[in-house]
Amino acid sequence: VQAVNPGAKAVRLTESTSKEFAQINWIKPEIIAVPSKHGAAPIYSRVYRDKKTQTGERKPVVMFVHGAGYLQAAHHGWSNYFREMMFHNLLVQQGYVVIDMDFRASAGYGRDWRTAIYQRMGTPELEDYEDGIDWLVDNANADRNRVGIYGGSYGGFMAFMALFKSEKFAAGAALRPVADWAHYNHGYTSNILNTPDVDPDAYARSSPIE
Repeated sequence: VQAVNPGAKAVRLTESTSKEFAQINWIKPEIIAVPSKHGAAPIYSRVYRDKKTQTGERKPVVMFVHGAGYLQAAHHGWSNYFREMMFHNLLVQQGYVVIDMDFRASAGYGRDWRTAIYQRMGTPELEDYEDGIDWLVDNANADRNRVGIYGGSYGGFMAFMALFKSEKFAAGAALRPVADWAHYNHGYTSNILNTPDVDPDAYARSSPIE
């Protein structure tokens, strides 16, 4: 509460978190720009690491893929994926390096970024994650041979595409994934892939099953 006077001091009335939660030394993820090797703009990303993960032998990597396709994750604020953000802190404690990328089609980067996946869902985004691996190897003491990827919904779809289309991922978890866009919400999918009867090739190349 604050008096309606210039310069008045604000006084906190309540605490919304537990004492245990407040005592945790949460990692403030770094916002980095991963260079694209595929003609795209830099891929802004959140990287979770600490001093321990940056010394000694190269560390395993967990790559997180946000859902919806068009969300924005790389910003200076508490993540909409607060559970995953806490999980990423736990992973760092266990010796992993974690990256959360605003791959092509993510919101906040303009029309060309948003529409880059037109008729080819899962291809530009996968290129961005492969570029993310290169950045982590060069800059974050990451082990190229121990990279896992996970996400839910669109993130689950991308975990499928990464495991089926690339040799760069050693493990993955596809949570509540889309396995074939022909069976998904028409209002969402038709804006990106048209419809299966009009553009079957776009559906085929964008389908993990295919």
